[in-house]
Amino acid sequence: MADITITLNVTTASLPLTQAKIDADPSAVFFTPLELVSNEDYSTSVNVGDKVTWGGQMTAGSSDIVDITQINHKGRPGHNVFQTNPINGSGNPEIVVGTVQDGTAGQDETYTLKFKLKGTGPTFHVDPIIKVRPAGSGSVE
Repeated sequence: MADITITLNVTTASLPLTQAKIDADPSAVFFTPLELVSNEDYSTSVNVGDKVTWGGQMTAGSSDIVDITQINHKGRPGHNVFQTNPINGSGNPEIVVGTVQDGTAGQDETYTLKFKLKGTGPTFHVDPIIKVRPAGSGSVE
């Protein structure tokens, strides 16, 4: 079982941030490890039992804190790969942590990741994908 970290990066140049800006400009917020795809097509491959941690950060030039406030399964009903739904953020800055549950090997599911910039009020969202590798496929794609 591995610890997987996914970081949502908010581009300083995109401030002030709006949901319309996030939806229209894939460089306004992006995930690392970096993939050259839209946020909706961004996927992370995991194994059953992996602990997945979502965190956030600003790119250079801002002291704002990115809080990951929640991740919520929005894929097929009954196919959540985590035991709890939604999973709420905790800590300072807020992060979300979930463990991939048994019986989910081979599933690809979409989640809504909610985040906010500390002190600015509104909550924004992006919709990445979690792909659970089939049993016995190893940890590298």
